[in-house]
Amino acid sequence: MKSPSPPPVDKKRADQLDRYYRFVIIEHQRSWLGKWTTLLLPTERPEWSDEYLQKVPSIHSFILPPSTIRARENNESIKTSWQWATQDWQIDYNRNVDKDGWEYGTWDWKSWASKSGLDIFTRRRYWIRNARLEQQSICSSQPVSIRSNTSFVEDNCSFSSSSVTSLDSSLSTPPSLITSLQKKSSLKSTKSLSSYSVEQHCTSDHIWLNR
Repeated sequence: MKSPSPPPVDKKRADQLDRYYRFVIIEHQRSWLGKWTTLLLPTERPEWSDEYLQKVPSIHSFILPPSTIRARENNESIKTSWQWATQDWQIDYNRNVDKDGWEYGTWDWKSWASKSGLDIFTRRRYWIRNARLEQQSICSSQPVSIRSNTSFVEDNCSFSSSSVTSLDSSLSTPPSLITSLQKKSSLKSTKSLSSYSVEQHCTSDHIWLNR
């Protein structure tokens, strides 16, 4: 079904877009003596992973990346932040799963099916949640001081809310968790997260994206 057309955008916001993303986290379990447990082998996938089987926080502890602020000309800065678009994590039932969302596999995590059996020793469950990237224009008569490499202190600033544009500033996101859902603009194309290189140095359970 075709998405609704975006509302009219004034010239000052001609480069601003809405961006929606889907975060994906996979839960893994193994069967020992007929009982399902989170006790996995040291050499295999973690209990919670992204789609590339890299360890990530569980759905109970995962948080969105922090906001960042990027300076522009004319004493204007752009604040980019993540907001959840859905209230909670949901099981992905658009797969070959049972009523609880589980897929069942062999000892080596293969041959997935929706039913358990004598030769079934592993199972996985996909969790999804949608988020939105938002942008705010920050105008100030005073220069902003630098707080870190990618963030700036907000001082005496007035905020005018708007939609997000491109990811020009560095964002702390786990990129393999994210799938682009929707891009709305009649004026300018966007860049997806796949156009950014990933440096796998983790800080507080976040993977920093650098352009």
